[in-house]
Amino acid sequence: MLTVYLDTSDYSRFGDVLRGKGDPQTEVLFNKLLTLKEQGFARFGYSMPLLGELLQYDETHAETTIHKAEAVEKLCGKNAFIWPGRLIAWELAIAAAANGLLDEPYLKSAFSENAYWFPNVEDALDDLKGGFQRTLDESLAEITPVNRKQRRTIEANVRRLNVSTMVNASAPELADKYGLRVSDVQRSLVAVLEDKISPAEGATRLFSAMAKPTTFIRTYFVGYEGEKDFPSWISDMGRKLQASMLEGREKLSRIDTSVLSSDFMRTALEQMAPDFGRQMLRLAQTEASEFRLDDPLIDLFASRRDLAEQVPCWRNFTRYVPIFMQSNLGLRGDGYKPERSAGGDIMHSFYLPYCDLWRGDRRFAHILKEALPEQSGKIVGRLSELPDLIEKAAYAST
Repeated sequence: MLTVYLDTSDYSRFGDVLRGKGDPQTEVLFNKLLTLKEQGFARFGYSMPLLGELLQYDETHAETTIHKAEAVEKLCGKNAFIWPGRLIAWELAIAAAANGLLDEPYLKSAFSENAYWFPNVEDALDDLKGGFQRTLDESLAEITPVNRKQRRTIEANVRRLNVSTMVNASAPELADKYGLRVSDVQRSLVAVLEDKISPAEGATRLFSAMAKPTTFIRTYFVGYEGEKDFPSWISDMGRKLQASMLEGREKLSRIDTSVLSSDFMRTALEQMAPDFGRQMLRLAQTEASEFRLDDPLIDLFASRRDLAEQVPCWRNFTRYVPIFMQSNLGLRGDGYKPERSAGGDIMHSFYLPYCDLWRGDRRFAHILKEALPEQSGKIVGRLSELPDLIEKAAYAST
């Protein structure tokens, strides 16, 4: 079975099909891919970068967003690639183990069949009981009883309250508000409060229930009544990569490149690539504890090219970033600049080693093909070519 990664624009087109606004050719193509999936020829996986680009919520266009999410679910089901920071940390841990610096990581694949696209959330419910208790105490402090006897009565009643019973009783309301099933609340929050499972297991269960794209929209953008921007833990990583690219471009743009040869500039950018690679490796720091990494070990890989070369994300990234930056500086004539999506393009590329077929932004994909010729056969230029490629590969393996 082939593992296939589609571009954000592909799912956007398929979302249009589901809301009755797509063209006939795209509808035929979508149905063909669904058939290939059902026949067991291919499995499609989504990712955090894809959701981050696809599911920007606007209440006036809610139907459009929801149909995009439905397109992801129809093709991918619960198949998802792991969080980019987890992926880099996992690759670092594998390389560290190969060099006798760590034990082998427990995680065996970058591909999750349980929609585990979000970051490690094991500590999210560590203080669940304490949080509920503080809320009760604060509510009690706000009460102004008429006399001491009334206050003592209130305090005695509060002490008799069972937090897990309270949450269990409110489970239907919580589930309805956040687009979850009642059983999701009971299997996570209530189970932790009743000491049936650990806070780490409860957090994983809760986030897994929210991870389905259509549920995520309801949970975060509808149930949560705050900012409608994507949560910082989704957007920050792309911003960091984007800032690094823009900073590099700004420094290089001060040089009068017209007096320098293209070979000189290419060599200079190749020498700078490991510096960009170091910034990319440090994205693993937020997920380091899951794989028993620490800052000194990450810094060791960041400072030693012979070690960093063993990390697939670093190896690919440092090979294509010189060409990427040449385009950004206008040295190649293709006008490709680090727009808002550049951080997303880079994160999409992290999954290339784990796919049989991969699609991305057209211009960025062209850069990858040039820089990574041994992987160029995986990169699909046109969406319309995909069904034939899947079928040919499937029949060739039989």
